[in-house]
Amino acid sequence: EPCQYHKHHISCMKYNAEDWVLGLGRAARIYLPVHVLPTLMFSPHKILQDPGNFAKTRIKNIIRSALFLTSYQTTVKAMHCTIRSVIKDDPSLTSIVAGLVSGLSLLVEHPRRRSELTLYVLPRALETSF
Repeated sequence: EPCQYHKHHISCMKYNAEDWVLGLGRAARIYLPVHVLPTLMFSPHKILQDPGNFAKTRIKNIIRSALFLTSYQTTVKAMHCTIRSVIKDDPSLTSIVAGLVSGLSLLVEHPRRRSELTLYVLPRALETSF
């Protein structure tokens, strides 16, 4: 029996691969202002000093962040889908396993951003634990 969580009519692998590709665009739109606006607002002179380097660095950072976010959410969905398909059940342990495995996508992010993301996520993780 296929995973019914997303009500898709194709295999888990194909569904998640397609969603990952589409997710890159969605995530890039989220991260574009995150990586560009602070410099535009607070240090526009840095852009004028070396616009090529600014563009190259920001594009690289946007791609890294988009890869992180897309891989994170796709891994969670793929783990749920795969575990449901294999054991034909949906134990709560599935979410723990999916969360731990998807956390590895954090390694794609820039090391400095990893600590920022951890500080953002940690209080939410603690909220759900208690």
